[in-house]
Amino acid sequence: MKIQWIVGAVLAVNLMLSGEVIAQENTQGDSPGQGVEGRRAQGESVEELVRRGEAAQEARDYEEAIAIFSRAIELEPNNADLYIKRGEASRWNFSSIRDMKAAREAAIIDYTRAIELEPDNVDFYVERGKLLFSVEREDEAIADFNRAIELEPTNVDLSIESGDALRFSERSGGQEAAISYYTRAIELEPNNADFYVKRGNMLSWAKKQDEAIADYTRAIELEPDNAEFYVKRGKALSEIQKQDEAIADLTRAIELEPDNAYRYVERGSVLAPHEAIVDYTRAIELEPNNKSLYMLRGTTALDLGSLLNGDTFWHQRSIRLFDDQFMPIISNIGSGAGEEIKESAIADYTRAIAIDPDEAFFYLTRASVLFRHFPERLDEALADYDRAIEIKPDGFWVSWAYQSRASVLEEVGRVDEAITDLSHVVETRPDDPEGYVVRGQLLLTQGRLDEAIADFNRAIALKPDHTTALIERGVALQGQGKLDEGAADLDRVLELDPVAFKTYQFWSSIQLMAGFLKQSIHRNNLVLTLNPNSVLSYEGRGIALMAQGKFDEAIADFNRALEIDPDNAGIYIQRGQSFRRLGKSDRAITDFNRAIELGPDDSSGYFWRGTVLAQLGQLDEAIADFSRVIEIKPRDVGIYLERARVFRAKGQIDDAIADYQRIRELDPNDYYSAQKELDELLSDRQ
Repeated sequence: MKIQWIVGAVLAVNLMLSGEVIAQENTQGDSPGQGVEGRRAQGESVEELVRRGEAAQEARDYEEAIAIFSRAIELEPNNADLYIKRGEASRWNFSSIRDMKAAREAAIIDYTRAIELEPDNVDFYVERGKLLFSVEREDEAIADFNRAIELEPTNVDLSIESGDALRFSERSGGQEAAISYYTRAIELEPNNADFYVKRGNMLSWAKKQDEAIADYTRAIELEPDNAEFYVKRGKALSEIQKQDEAIADLTRAIELEPDNAYRYVERGSVLAPHEAIVDYTRAIELEPNNKSLYMLRGTTALDLGSLLNGDTFWHQRSIRLFDDQFMPIISNIGSGAGEEIKESAIADYTRAIAIDPDEAFFYLTRASVLFRHFPERLDEALADYDRAIEIKPDGFWVSWAYQSRASVLEEVGRVDEAITDLSHVVETRPDDPEGYVVRGQLLLTQGRLDEAIADFNRAIALKPDHTTALIERGVALQGQGKLDEGAADLDRVLELDPVAFKTYQFWSSIQLMAGFLKQSIHRNNLVLTLNPNSVLSYEGRGIALMAQGKFDEAIADFNRALEIDPDNAGIYIQRGQSFRRLGKSDRAITDFNRAIELGPDDSSGYFWRGTVLAQLGQLDEAIADFSRVIEIKPRDVGIYLERARVFRAKGQIDDAIADYQRIRELDPNDYYSAQKELDELLSDRQ
């Protein structure tokens, strides 16, 4: 309502420009002190009103500023600057993102009136253009920038400002316009390195990396000692997978500014995690009280620990990490190094919290990691969620915090409290169907079908084509014996989205990777209800069951998957691991043999068969398998470590030493603690 009143007030004052309202004020017998003449009589000058309005704006009392500037406009209705001042106050007069657009639209009205009064003022066009862009009226914004440049075609600052205003455009038209503005600036000042960088940034944003690199290169030619330019080019090179060139540029930036912590951060962002940690550690040495650096190193350590343990935890760097270039270490499952490095991540998060104990986001991050990676420390995770909510009970992310805490509460068996948290999510986001779906899913797993269906009904009322809600409600209705109604929901899903079941399988995989085992099993159960021949769902549920230690149930799921798809090497690997964990080595080896027959160039079968053979004391055969893995993945640090240990057990000390030395070449920072084992071996030999 506040924003609507302001827009109405702006329109009402603009109507006064016709003279009708002013004439009424002058002829209706205002009492002393009322109307324009009354204000003048009281000595209320435009200058004084402007001073007071600016003071109110500086104090962020934007409504008061708008009211004061409106009184000034009544006194001088043809003063363009007054409309600009009121427009600036309107521009910032919002308390939530939801109200921002209306505030900007109110400002646009005032800028438009200012342009009508001064049609050749380039600043007015540029500022209105920025406002138009902020409310997604991009074509009109470009028209304003173009008009400003037409008025002053040789004003290089104008071209740069117009380009900067569009630098985050998601539309090709906006991106091309920004590039053209920077090009005009370059034409006016062809030796200005910053202009090439600005255009390069826009080209990079538009996914035109080769052209961006050319601009960054020209900037470097003009200013060869500017570290930032090397960073820009390095990141663009990384985007097109030219990693060696990228690292060379980022290293050059460090050479130019060796005491700048962020130069190490920038290089770390394109390195493998075990290398990135070294750079982040150096950054911390330079800025030991920088909380963000501890959070960054902690997250990267988490990536590394997950890879060392063979996890597929889902977070921002994962896709890059699973490229072969970043995978020298993933196969070393069970060495213990992964858990130690994950502990170091927690230590870094804890250090960040010590620096800023009132930053709720840090508690949320640590809680999330504790939940997903340290199941024995769920009480600590709950305490962190409690603290985050206590710090910012009205934070924009608070509903996510309640939803995450609910997952932990469910995991520890405090289901009623979990439902209470999910109810809070629904209360804070009553128009978001997702909250109802999540609460309904939990109620469904507890057999509270009526309540679950009520939640799914609400979600569907808010979004009639919500396929997940329809699938869940269909299953719940069938659980009540309402088979026709349940089938109707499932038929509706297929009608809306023929690939909906595949989408559902995808999300069950995401939940599995993120450590939400119960939720993943639940989703796979539902998919199998709908499609009893889903190999992916049997495999996904089997992996989740295996992670829970339910190996017999996992094997049953893998058996069913193999009945449907008997040539799936990956499922033989999973079933073989389950047999291995049950101590059924012969059956495990049989499965690994079959996986190797189906995929002779996949290292997984050799690795797992070698692991079992080593455990059985068949050391020559284990060495042969590990050697085959090394042929396939010659930079895999973990497999060298496994083979070195087998060589050592077999008494082939020289071979073991050679493998340890190779590890040190591939892992110079010794994340595997191979040096310690090598020292022990050399000591024993003496």
